[in-house]
Amino acid sequence: MVYSKEEQISALRKIEEENPDLKAAIVNYGEGAGVRVGNKILSVKDTDAGEYIKAYLEQMLSIKLRGQPESVAATLNSQHEKNLAQLGEVKKLGITDKSVFVDAHRPTSAVATVVESAKSAASSAASSVYGNVVKPVVDSLSNTVKPVIEKAKAFKRDHINPIIGAVSDEPLVKGEHSDRVGEVQTELHELGKYEFKHGEEKTTGKADRIFGADTESGIKSTQKEAGLTETGIADGKTLAAIDVKVAEKHLKDYMANDGKLDAKEKEQFVTDLRRINKDMQNLSGENVDKVAKLGQDLRDKIKDYKIVAAAGDAEFATQLTGLQASVNTAKATTIAK
Repeated sequence: MVYSKEEQISALRKIEEENPDLKAAIVNYGEGAGVRVGNKILSVKDTDAGEYIKAYLEQMLSIKLRGQPESVAATLNSQHEKNLAQLGEVKKLGITDKSVFVDAHRPTSAVATVVESAKSAASSAASSVYGNVVKPVVDSLSNTVKPVIEKAKAFKRDHINPIIGAVSDEPLVKGEHSDRVGEVQTELHELGKYEFKHGEEKTTGKADRIFGADTESGIKSTQKEAGLTETGIADGKTLAAIDVKVAEKHLKDYMANDGKLDAKEKEQFVTDLRRINKDMQNLSGENVDKVAKLGQDLRDKIKDYKIVAAAGDAEFATQLTGLQASVNTAKATTIAK
């Protein structure tokens, strides 16, 4: 049996309503994000939808299983089997057009299309016709679309971003497209190693979240400065080095002023230290000693500037103590090796 596009979309929406996991996979596929399989990134561009969704579900299961007791693991595995069974139902629809998956999680895509078409027509229409006839229709339809857009953003925030964050211990590689890549690009930009110059980046001042040649170049530059192997891959040691460099820049900026932290600066620096402490957990392999030295140098600079007294904050002191502990752990790892 051959299903029309409308029937395929309708069936997918019904499945989405019953299964949040599958919906998350479909949303991710519709947005064109890569999904990790082992050490490789599965690109949407050259991947069958069924293969992609299965890989996404397996990645999601792997994340959820971490550190869980057997009873919970059994429940999660059971749910995963149900997910795969429903994926089988999706495959039966015989969907070959990617736009079906895009439209399935955009309930008012038809309305959105009308809005865009109206705007396009309005741009070439006489101003009087636009102002008196077209514009009111466009505004009315735009107001209809806004709640749907906000709902989609909320879904991404609540269901997609946590998954992206949960795999933060995995290295970032060229070709990946994710929020984590955007965070690294923003930090590299702050260090003068990455420029916002591509399309939307240039107009919004926000990273494009695509790990391309410019991102790779910025990472290699940081690796060279830190004495790490220039792989162009943002592994744990490289991310730690980037975060330390950013914290050092912030520290230098603070000292260039009056040497005292206002509330906003204090919050930012606590965030810097918290991120570095997380980076330094479970480091292994070559050059851990180089990362430990970077952390120790930062700790010494903070001490020299007597910034603790200036901060006067318990959380700041806790994270500073954590920094020394993280550095000691990294040093111990190097010695053990």
